[in-house]
Amino acid sequence: MCNFFSGLIIPNGDLRWHPMLDSHFDIVNYFELPDTSEHIRHFVKFELEPKDWLDPSTWTWRIDEETRPHWLNDVDGQAEAKARAIAQRMILTEHTKIPRLILDGCWVVGGKGVWASES
Repeated sequence: MCNFFSGLIIPNGDLRWHPMLDSHFDIVNYFELPDTSEHIRHFVKFELEPKDWLDPSTWTWRIDEETRPHWLNDVDGQAEAKARAIAQRMILTEHTKIPRLILDGCWVVGGKGVWASES
């Protein structure tokens, strides 16, 4: 089962993810990645599962694969750091007013973040 922040790592260490997709299958289709050979790994599935929703450093990093391709050892650390940085940018806590309509992303609102009242 895919978790809140799921994505793919490609061999150069870049991530493929979408803020509105948690399914690895959907992410593969969205980016039109080849997924036809079990012997050639074009990507690896990852998940970053929230513990404390407002602190991505506490989230659990997991590679969602039975076996790891050889190239993953070279990029796993940088991919995890990128994923945690993306998750951190999704969290809104220090704004005193957050507009009711936040487009183009998925957001976690907490702390001092409150919805802006209508004027």
